[in-house]
Amino acid sequence: MRFCSRWVVRDQWHEVCLYEDYFLYRTRAADSTAPPEEHRVENGDIADIGVDREGPLWGITLTVTSGESRTVPCPATIAAPLLLRWHDRD
Repeated sequence: MRFCSRWVVRDQWHEVCLYEDYFLYRTRAADSTAPPEEHRVENGDIADIGVDREGPLWGITLTVTSGESRTVPCPATIAAPLLLRWHDRD
């Protein structure tokens, strides 16, 4: 594993993990005990991981090769190292 972090934004719990072969994103309501909703994307299916840099809360956007994308709010202190590890993965 290269990177894994958890945070809460707007009463929503988030976890992002960047492994050697895949990217994992999990989320659920912060006060919930239910299992989180999970999204796993193989690294070969990732077209890009980018950010929208606006203040201390950035948006991480994961775009897959099919053109679909998803953006989640993320503290800048987490988004910056995630991007660094993604771009330095080779």
